[in-house]
Amino acid sequence: MGVFQKTLTERTEGALHLGPERPRVYSDLSPKDKKRYNTDIRATNILLQGFPKDIYTLINHYTDANDIWDNVKMLLE
Repeated sequence: MGVFQKTLTERTEGALHLGPERPRVYSDLSPKDKKRYNTDIRATNILLQGFPKDIYTLINHYTDANDIWDNVKMLLE
């Protein structure tokens, strides 16, 4: 999901002073990003459930549905 930094203050030069980085969690996402995240999870599950075991073992470490699909197309060529 990426990294999230909370803005602490604005410096006198106009630059933002950012806090420490922390992993983004679901509650940090906007409604649009939550919908995209949920859709990607569903697509990933659908893709992974339909593959033969030999292909599944080669691609089960990918977390993005688009990466899975691209690699499967390459494997099946």
